[in-house]
Amino acid sequence: GGKKSTGYGGGVCQVSSTLYNAVEKADLKVKERHHHSLRVNYVPKGKDAATSTAGGVDFKFVNTKSYPIQINGEIADNTIHVQIIAA
Repeated sequence: GGKKSTGYGGGVCQVSSTLYNAVEKADLKVKERHHHSLRVNYVPKGKDAATSTAGGVDFKFVNTKSYPIQINGEIADNTIHVQIIAA
């Protein structure tokens, strides 16, 4: 509603932002990415990837490698880890 409020954040956007950073490191092609309207604290500035179930913003990428990739994700010690490797 256009108002700021205090609360927990992250959720799906924290996962998409972590995946975005792994995609960048793997040198894959980003097809769609949007920044949050405000700074988030779970990735460095400018390294976020907002998503919304209401539509409008999403994170999409393409495997530009000549081989299949595998995406591994886990949560350890309240931290999300994503790794992209050759399958």
